[in-house]
Amino acid sequence: MIGTLVLIFSPACTKAQAYAIGSTTITFNDASRSRPIETKIFYPSDIGGVDATIASDQFPVLVLGHGFLMGWDSYQVYWEELVPEGYIVCLPTTESGPLPSHGDFGQDLSFIIAAMQEEGLNANSLFYDAVSSQAVVMGHSMGGGSSVLSASSSPLVIAMVNFAAAETNPSAISAASSITVPSLIFSGDDDCVTPEAQNQDPIYNNLASSCKYKVSIISGAHCLFANSNAVCSLGETFCNPTLSITRDEQMDIVFSFQNFLYYFFFFT
Repeated sequence: MIGTLVLIFSPACTKAQAYAIGSTTITFNDASRSRPIETKIFYPSDIGGVDATIASDQFPVLVLGHGFLMGWDSYQVYWEELVPEGYIVCLPTTESGPLPSHGDFGQDLSFIIAAMQEEGLNANSLFYDAVSSQAVVMGHSMGGGSSVLSASSSPLVIAMVNFAAAETNPSAISAASSITVPSLIFSGDDDCVTPEAQNQDPIYNNLASSCKYKVSIISGAHCLFANSNAVCSLGETFCNPTLSITRDEQMDIVFSFQNFLYYFFFFT
């Protein structure tokens, strides 16, 4: 199943109920790197709110890495869309400064997945018995490239999804050759920040997965893969001052494809 998708699928994994959104913050500690990893976590709940009780079930984990100089809160559109459908969405706050380490960020994404598995086994945790073994690593821009680094090394990742992924140091393009899990690469053909030809196309082409897809959104732009962010928008304005697609239009396309492929990853 290798190819470029050109059709927009209707959502295929509609849950029986739409959950409310619970939220919490956990600082995980990676002792091997002496590194605290503050993580914002949004999860399915029957009542919603800060530290609300998680709903009774086991839920897949989605770990989403942010873009360069973009905070975790630039991705509200993702947790508001995905948590009600039954996913735990985790967003690290690390590497948000002007000199980020892509390698550390990729390791952070991997560590959060492992830490959430441990939370599911911890009787004292809010997430006890609520974390499934299914975990997807995701990311936008810098976080997208870092998601490639994570997927290339973590045995717990069952699929990778990223948006306008940027080349990183160490190289996401090179790391892609080690990835065999199902992978979905989103790009915009009007992205002047991380152009397809230099970033997403070589990542996609290097993937070793027998199940990989690339979705190139016509008129899609770099910053429209996230909520409005002043830093990202300012940077994009210099090279692409006039956009011909709206943020809502672009994200509608993203979620149409994602819902289909989450069904594929988790239920086939």
